[in-house]
Amino acid sequence: MKRKILYLVGIILFILILVFISIIYPVMRNEDYNKKLFDDVYNNSNIKNINYVNKSNNYYIVKNDKEIVVMDLNYDKINSVNISDIYDSDLDIVYRRGNIYYEEKINDKDKLIYKYYNINNGEFVFDITVGGI
Repeated sequence: MKRKILYLVGIILFILILVFISIIYPVMRNEDYNKKLFDDVYNNSNIKNINYVNKSNNYYIVKNDKEIVVMDLNYDKINSVNISDIYDSDLDIVYRRGNIYYEEKINDKDKLIYKYYNINNGEFVFDITVGGI
């Protein structure tokens, strides 16, 4: 009887450890990706005091104390905006249609909606719906 209980407890502990590892591993990998992205931009550009880095649509979007800079994959400056000219938001910063926008992702049942907001005043500009009918 004791042997069956120990066996059952061992299986339950193994399953819990497996679930815990399956949750922690992707989080650790994502943190490694973000650190590598930050290091790549820092080492390959002359931008210092970097606060935010995002890679989106083959562009690096970098925010420091003074400006937001958009760079291509060769780390050449494409566009920039002064920090004093932008509306502050916690949304991701992306480069689409030749402009810098804030991007909001909304998962709505069977479709994904990307909403883009003006970086200067936070007003809604356009949206893109992926999937659904």
